[in-house]
Parts: sequence; C-alpha cells; structure tokens
Amino acid sequence: SGSGAALAAGEVDISFGGDQGGSVRLPAAHCGVVGLKPTFGLVSHFGAGFGAEMTVDHIGPMARRVEDVAAALQAVAGYDQLDPRQRRDIPDSIDVLSELDGGVKGLRIGLLREGFAEPIQPGVADATMDAVRTLEQAGAEVTWISVPEHAQADAAYQTLVLEGSMALFDAGFFGAGYQGYYPQSTITAVGRLWHDRIDLHPARAKLNLIAAEFVRRTYHGGAYAKAQNARAGFTAAFDAALSEVDVLAMPTTRTVAPRLEPAPADPRQAIEDNLGKNWIVMPGPYNTKPTNYT
Repeated sequence: SGSGAALAAGEVDISFGGDQGGSVRLPAAHCGVVGLKPTFGLVSHFGAGFGAEMTVDHIGPMARRVEDVAAALQAVAGYDQLDPRQRRDIPDSIDVLSELDGGVKGLRIGLLREGFAEPIQPGVADATMDAVRTLEQAGAEVTWISVPEHAQADAAYQTLVLEGSMALFDAGFFGAGYQGYYPQSTITAVGRLWHDRIDLHPARAKLNLIAAEFVRRTYHGGAYAKAQNARAGFTAAFDAALSEVDVLAMPTTRTVAPRLEPAPADPRQAIEDNLGKNWIVMPGPYNTKPTNYT
C-alpha cells in the first residue's frame, strides 16, 4: 500500500510491491495507478523474503503510466540463480516494450462473469464497463465468458495460505530447505521480531496462526496437500478460457477505496475492527486471489 500511495503522491515514478493475494493490484486500483502482478517467478523473489505461503508470492512493478510499468518489468524480469522458486521455463530476459504502441485492434477481451459477482458497488461495475467500451471503440472484440472455478478458488486459496504461512513462520523469513544464499543479518532481525515480539503482531495475524494450527492438528497436513493438488484443475480452467480470448477483464476489486478510519479508543473494539480487516477472508481480494493461486 505504501508503494501505491508514494506513486499517487508523485514521490516516485516506479515502485514495487509484494503480491500474495492482491497487494500490488489492490493498492494500485485504490490509488489510481497501474500495478502488474507478473507470472509466478518471472520477477525474482530474492531479497523480498517470503511474505506468506511461498507458492503464491509475486513481486511486481507499479507506476502512474503503463509505459513505466512495462519498462520496469523489462528491466527486472528474468532468471536469477539466487531465487529457488523460479521454474525452468523462466527466460533470461523478455521484451515487452517493442510492441507496446501496437494498439488493441483485434484483441479478444473476455468479460469474466464471475468477476462481477455480487456484492459489487454499481459505480465500480459502471467504471469497468466504461473502460472496456473504450477498448472496444479502439478495435478490441469484447465477449462475456465464464470460469466457474474463479468463484470457487477462495476456499482452496485460504486453506493453502493459512497453513503455508504458518510453516513459513516456523521456518524463518527466507524459508528453509533449498541450497542457495541466506542473508543472515536480515533473517536474524526479522526472525527476532516475528518470534520474540509476537505480542506486537496485529490481532488478525494472531488469529490466522491460531486457525492454521487448528487446521494442522485436525488434518495433519492433508488439507494443505489437497489445496496444492487442486491447483492444476483451477489453472486448467483458466487456460481453457484463455484459449478462447486473449485477456480476461473484470474489476480489480468490487468496492471503491475504503476510508482510513482512526482506531477506536476502546481496546476491545479496536481488536474487533482489526479482526474484521483480515485480508485472507475479506471480500476485497475476491478477484485477485485466484491468479495468485493459479
């Protein structure tokens, strides 16, 4: 969120965010800037640590202009031998600038029905449709398309991220179990804050750890395994849709930017408010979490 706010305020021209469920795209939408979550591993995660479940982590550029986002992506994308999560198909570099001015004539845009599901604020839906109509007037071909799995991804994602985040909490800021470089001073500093000062964590973070411990003790790792194994089917559903269209279009989030309210003076009410802002279960990332999962 700081990356998006700094851009909107004009303090920087390009920034980066860590996106586990929408934390590049949601701040970008709320701040009126451009945010891109790349394909998993296309931008090295090294140096950013592990924010949550390691297999939903993405690092992506943000800017006020599409051209700047493209330039930033081209500069940082590619294979990095220090990143254990990159797959063998990651190229050494990519070209996203040479055809940036090619226009959208003939581009097949699929409006994702599930992305407009209720509850959605009318102004958000209207603004999205206005943007799509602009692209249509510029030559894009627009049709409605359905991917039912989009609406079903939330439960699998939550199961994955709850227990995966707890495993990371136990293992340390950079995880464990891979041969590579571990920045010791950073790991030590963050690890001390994570474990020795657990009282400083917000209520929602503590609740997530409690829920993860419950899932682990109840299903003994089986729920996490099932959530991982189900990913292939969800990914295949989106791949099938993207064989019919080039782009899936939907609102980034179904609500306008929330107002920043001061914390209640009553400690009990402050805790209740904090629990209500748990990003894992909030409806805001409904349209962004499926692409972290797939």
